[in-house]
Amino acid sequence: MSSLDEIRSGAQRRVGKVSYAVAAALFASLASPALAPADNSGGAAPVPPVGSTPVKKAPRPYLTDIRCRSSESSVCIEAHRVETGGSIVLRGRNLEAVGSVIFYGKRGSRDDVVAPTAGTGSDYAKALVPVNAHSGPIAAVVIGGRRSARWSGLVVESPARDLRPYKQSGVPAPVEATISKPRRISVGGLHKSVFTFEIEGQQTLDVQVNLTNQRTGAVVRSWSQPRIAPNTLRRILWDGTGANGKKPLRNGRYVFQVVAPGGGAIAIPAARNKSRSKADRDSVVLRNFAFPLIGKYDFGTAINRFGAGRSGHSHAGHDVMAKCGTPMVAARGGKVIYSGYGGAAGYYIAIDGASTGYDFAYMHLREHAMVNTGDRVYTGQQIGYVGSTGSSTACHLHFEMWTAPGWYDGGHPIDPLRSLKNWARR
Repeated sequence: MSSLDEIRSGAQRRVGKVSYAVAAALFASLASPALAPADNSGGAAPVPPVGSTPVKKAPRPYLTDIRCRSSESSVCIEAHRVETGGSIVLRGRNLEAVGSVIFYGKRGSRDDVVAPTAGTGSDYAKALVPVNAHSGPIAAVVIGGRRSARWSGLVVESPARDLRPYKQSGVPAPVEATISKPRRISVGGLHKSVFTFEIEGQQTLDVQVNLTNQRTGAVVRSWSQPRIAPNTLRRILWDGTGANGKKPLRNGRYVFQVVAPGGGAIAIPAARNKSRSKADRDSVVLRNFAFPLIGKYDFGTAINRFGAGRSGHSHAGHDVMAKCGTPMVAARGGKVIYSGYGGAAGYYIAIDGASTGYDFAYMHLREHAMVNTGDRVYTGQQIGYVGSTGSSTACHLHFEMWTAPGWYDGGHPIDPLRSLKNWARR
């Protein structure tokens, strides 16, 4: 079933913890008398009076981003992370008629939750996160039941902290700490790594938080934390960059340590002193790029390679073979240069890979990409589905990499297969 079919059949499925019938009744109660449902007691539907104007359906809402919104009662940890009870703002198009927001949570409908909006405009909708909401896809619902495509990427956290104690022999001030999910981050991605810690005891301390390479133990970045009051939560946010805060670090696992006066580590001991499983639990995985497909795939044969012969030209990308409908994500975040239909390319999208010197093109999508020209996307964000539109004989992703100054702007395509294979090693 295509995503359009899913949307059309959405009225037949449950919405959150309430059925569509209950949700429709709620929306109808919010509507003006002119939009109230007709009498369903039986017989033919009433005929509108002569000269009356038919009520038009609200256009389908379209989401491009969902972010935490700071308020007097809640402070955002980071842009795409919010605590239950906090406020969020949905960005996109056709949002003025949105009446509610669905938090789908995990797979299945048992933990789905519906929340009303708290203000809307053509390009925004505001809502509060219910206390029983969980991380997962989110959709906007207009009065009448039409829903947007699901948007994923917002982390919903409980205010309660799952801190665990770390006490090192001979150190008077034990520390409790935790690393929030997700434990895997990408450069240019939706999320940062969040390290939360708390010093116990009665004494104010000057401490330093170090980030170390798990494999080598080398310190790759540090944060000075002067005069830390005891029993107070402190957070360190890391975006994958090194000491200068600009250049990304290499792919790998990284570990946080809290260092007390005199250099003794009092939290998250060096990974090489622990078992592998415990070390992995306390580490963060960094990836500079995301593999562009989520699902089964293969790299095809010689005919799918870059430079293979085509009618009147040579192949300018590499074909990654996968079933139609396989989710497609941005290998690297950046600005959407083009999103639309392009003859032989079918539905396709081109993205300026931020800070990489490359542009990336994704072709033969099943339908129009989930983002439009000019939108900002993040590494690993879903942008569409594998298809076979345009000049194509099988479902696949035609993937291109273009050198600076860019895609059809003075750059030229290069063979992306080596990069694709590197990104596939997760």
